[in-house]
Amino acid sequence: MLAATASAVSRLKEAGMLEATTVANFKDKSELQAAAAGRVIWCDEASLLDNANMTWLLNFARHNASRLVLSGDPRQHGAVQRGHPFKMAIDTEVLPCAKLEKIYRQQNAPQLLEIIEDYYAQRYDAALEKIEGLGLIRENNTRIDSLQQLVADVIQEFKRGQNPLVISPIHRDGKAFAQMLRASMRAEGMLGHQDHEVAWLESVDLSAAQQRDPIYYEPGQIIEFHRQRQKGGFRCGDHWEVTRRDDQAVYVAKDGKQRQLPLHLSQDFNVYRAQSMPVAVGERVLITKNNRKASLTNGDLLEVKAIDQTGILLENGRRLERSKPLHIRQGYTITSQTSQGHERAKMFGFLPVSATSQINAVQMLVSLSRASQEVRLYTDSTEVLKEVAIRPGQGRSAVELIDGVAMPRNGSSMGHDGKALPQELAQESPSLSSAQEAPTEKEIQEAVRQCQKIVQEYITRQPYHPPPRPEPNHDRTQQPGISRGF
Repeated sequence: MLAATASAVSRLKEAGMLEATTVANFKDKSELQAAAAGRVIWCDEASLLDNANMTWLLNFARHNASRLVLSGDPRQHGAVQRGHPFKMAIDTEVLPCAKLEKIYRQQNAPQLLEIIEDYYAQRYDAALEKIEGLGLIRENNTRIDSLQQLVADVIQEFKRGQNPLVISPIHRDGKAFAQMLRASMRAEGMLGHQDHEVAWLESVDLSAAQQRDPIYYEPGQIIEFHRQRQKGGFRCGDHWEVTRRDDQAVYVAKDGKQRQLPLHLSQDFNVYRAQSMPVAVGERVLITKNNRKASLTNGDLLEVKAIDQTGILLENGRRLERSKPLHIRQGYTITSQTSQGHERAKMFGFLPVSATSQINAVQMLVSLSRASQEVRLYTDSTEVLKEVAIRPGQGRSAVELIDGVAMPRNGSSMGHDGKALPQELAQESPSLSSAQEAPTEKEIQEAVRQCQKIVQEYITRQPYHPPPRPEPNHDRTQQPGISRGF
């Protein structure tokens, strides 16, 4: 049993599937691959698979006589990396598909269930009308007013023994909410009196290509290796600090030793910024990376029970050592992407006008469906929220962009969205005509090989650095007229 993310694996283990693991771990462990050969491989939350992982799984299943079963929701968030292959496989009917039509999470909240069913069916106007009619939107005049009401409501839930899931699409809004909520919690005696400044790591979020380019590195950044590299002395879990860079290389240091960072092995390390934050007893923290030593999973939200100079004791009895910066952050809010796979009785969403760039139909569907009983949406403009909450959240595939329209399927002039293509386009364009013969498997394999060759050439290509600009000529005596005494 596989899953695309560690948090999804954690949910599978809670359901009794103790041998579940991530796709990344499965790809890295030869013993797991040997055990899966010739068997059924089931991958949950498949909408979060990118092109590279999906291709790897398909090739593994083909070469090892295995059967691959994918489960997930194509209408929810896709992978951060390139591609949405799960959605495309369903839309083009490349793979046989079975669908579950009944939603069980909200079975005890029929009004909320109707809203989510409307969103699934893309009846956005009907869903928003129900949301507004039921008073689920808490509108205020300003963003600060909305924040204050959200904080007050969360404090009341804490007093009742509830722990609502607060979703904020923008990290900046999440930090502002956390700061305001901590002040209220301290006034109510919910936090310890002493704050401890804890070092934590914030991802720089560089792409694979950017990690190979020295220009994106800055002194003070932290490099953490997640694969063992004996040749350069880089061990898994080590933290190296960037000390300097030039046009061709980046140099890092640790314990007085300096090394050149192997940029060609960028897949073996991640780049972070070192930050600090106040943490007290009663604090809620979010785990941002798997920690096998402490048996913690990326996405876990946990309360701090005790803290000292050496470590942090969490509510599940696990302990985080503070000998180096931790993969945590304040856990009072999460984004809708992180919330995928979570479930709470109540979900409070902070959706001000300043966050509209990250609000869309997918974000709304995922956020609303996290709650099993109650939803509240906090905003400073209901009208703006209603406008952005119906925008599509999934980008078009490369095939759709190349063809200019949705790709036909089953030999008919039908697009991915089920709508008929213009008749003249279907007749005039050979690539869209139903009379065109389907490509053979050999032709498809050749096209894939050509694409892989182009991608490999791009990956191995040295990053381009423009030549330095010439120094300006300040010697005016050489200009026309100067030598003649003008």
